[in-house]
Amino acid sequence: MKIFIRKFTVVIVFALLLGISEAAPARIKLVALPERASISISIEHPSETLVQEERILTLQKGVNQVDFSWQGVQIDADAILLESLDHPDEIKLISIRYPSNENALVWDIFSPRAMLERVRVTYFLDGIGRDISYRAVSDLEEKNLFLKQYLKLRNNSGERLEHVKVYTGFSKPYVTDIDNGEMRQTLVFSGKVPFSRQFIWDSSLKPHDPSKENITVGIPISYNIKNESASGLGLFPLRYGKARIFQEEQRGGSAFLGEDWGQYTPISKEMKLSVGESRDIKVTRKLISENRTKERRNSHNRVVLFDKESQYEITVENFKDSAAEVSILDYFDNTWDITSSTHEWSREDFRTVKFHIPIAASDSVTVRFTLQQRNLSERTVLR
Repeated sequence: MKIFIRKFTVVIVFALLLGISEAAPARIKLVALPERASISISIEHPSETLVQEERILTLQKGVNQVDFSWQGVQIDADAILLESLDHPDEIKLISIRYPSNENALVWDIFSPRAMLERVRVTYFLDGIGRDISYRAVSDLEEKNLFLKQYLKLRNNSGERLEHVKVYTGFSKPYVTDIDNGEMRQTLVFSGKVPFSRQFIWDSSLKPHDPSKENITVGIPISYNIKNESASGLGLFPLRYGKARIFQEEQRGGSAFLGEDWGQYTPISKEMKLSVGESRDIKVTRKLISENRTKERRNSHNRVVLFDKESQYEITVENFKDSAAEVSILDYFDNTWDITSSTHEWSREDFRTVKFHIPIAASDSVTVRFTLQQRNLSERTVLR
């Protein structure tokens, strides 16, 4: 059940335990409001905001009625919790009631004696938006990124959050003020982070013989950040967010390289940020030969299934004055295996083979491999 609330009111009504009867009068509403001792929000869930606030209640001996009412903001009334913090073994929650036609609930709390009790109220609050963004500046050597991570909170809940402690799940907690209708951006991480630069050639996206193209073919570049302690990270996952990437310049300042969406990156995994294309890397893919083997025929002597052995050659040329790392992605249908190769390879999924090729400045590397495909037919789409 969703309830719209604007301002929380906590009211205590005392009744002697022995004096409670069916003829007791209706609940009495008071105007006393115990001030919040503290408040925190957790935005670890991508869409839900968990609020925890602490208040000091003045309890009398016997049963106390604690009235929690609201107007103008939205919470899940079925998920409101009350916890005793100072004397959890003595304070007993007897019952919870929801008065009809009111934005309120009433806790009946038993106290063995008069005391001040610190309690925690927990609930889900709607209307708190959040966005993550990154600013990354590469040094001149393209070895390190000066990385900054920002959290932007938007408060459309209807409630002013004053001196609120924010638990993000991807950074250290921090304290801020954010009024209703306000947006506030906070720097939650700043540090020097090593990265690797990677060039990615994808056979499904790029021409196999760039010499036949009318324009110089560009090879996509990515900056790869490892989310680990050795990189100054590794304490929290990196959240999805827009990243703006820059490059330091010799004369000072920085040049804008581009922007990309950084994906959610668990600890020990890599975040890859696209930074455009390079015309200084050239990749050429050639089919050298192919032969059918193990033909299977039907009763009419027609070939129904066969295997095929193909030899490929991929040449990578580096026209840069620095070394590079080039990843080659190639794709094949049906059941396949690489029976021989001049370079190490990995099977990324049932269709994809990947080669990782380090290449020195002003050098070239040629990858040759033999591919075995099984159980093909004339109707099979071959690549």
